[in-house]
Amino acid sequence: MASIKNVSITKGKTYTFRLYVLLYDIGGPVLRDLIRRLIYPDTLEARLTARHYYLLDLNTKKKLIDEYYHKLFPDGKAATSSDVFDLTLLIYLLRAVCDLRHSSDGVWSKMPANNDTTPEANITRLKLYRNAIFHEASTDVFSRDNGFTEEENFAAVWDTVKAAILDLDNGSSPGLRSKIDSLCKEAIDSSTEEEFRQEKERWRQQVHCKNKGSFVKYIFDLFDIYNYTGEIDKIHKTIESKTDKQINRK
Repeated sequence: MASIKNVSITKGKTYTFRLYVLLYDIGGPVLRDLIRRLIYPDTLEARLTARHYYLLDLNTKKKLIDEYYHKLFPDGKAATSSDVFDLTLLIYLLRAVCDLRHSSDGVWSKMPANNDTTPEANITRLKLYRNAIFHEASTDVFSRDNGFTEEENFAAVWDTVKAAILDLDNGSSPGLRSKIDSLCKEAIDSSTEEEFRQEKERWRQQVHCKNKGSFVKYIFDLFDIYNYTGEIDKIHKTIESKTDKQINRK
């Protein structure tokens, strides 16, 4: 986990890095446990082996970066453990081998309705907020001209991601809620910025189209969202709606 201590980082970046730590250091292990519940650890190797040619084809077409492919098939053989898989690869794996709902019904590609708490919906929330903090400038997710402060927007996003993680955990990790609440109050170490940069670069490699020089097109088969700009707008509308409800409760 990224270390935590007081350093000089702007408020907007602190919010971004804090959400990154929540997604990767807490959300990642929760998704790993979910995979273990959906696929018994001793059958992971067989599942990957059965889908080897499919995943190899995605790698050949640059829809699965070499780093992730080699984590799935180290030394040419299917992995027997998900311990080294990060959040992005775990999301990919959940969609590729865990028999969750297919993308054709709209799941995975857009922000779910607030009352949709299915595993697919909650995983999608984590995916979209990960995309948002990596795609936009450090403070854009929270610094919106929507009548609310950065702090209020951050609180709305944090509560959404927290609820998704707790739902996915389903009570498997005692003390998880307290751990998340503590993280929200702790300062972020400057080393988190470097971790964030490295993960962002992996994400860029995964979604960058081989034949384009910029982010003009995004992979939507199994991995990323389509109509990305529209979905980012929906994310911000979700933030505004949740923030408005928080303000009204005060």
